[in-house]
Amino acid sequence: MSNTWILTIALLTFFTALTAFISIRYYKRNNEEKMWKLLGLRIGHMQEAVIVGMGLTVCTLLVMKWSGCLV
Repeated sequence: MSNTWILTIALLTFFTALTAFISIRYYKRNNEEKMWKLLGLRIGHMQEAVIVGMGLTVCTLLVMKWSGCLV
């Protein structure tokens, strides 16, 4: 497995866990269903954490590629 894939999996795991831990209090306090409204759709808390984690991973990899850290 190349280093890029290992870095991508590590970043996705980190950002997903970070998003889940930061937002869990909000969902427990404001919503018993643990559902999030996104563009009219209702998705669960962990689905939201994975979607946001994927976005942050892509942004981080693009910045690393642009800066020359990632070849």
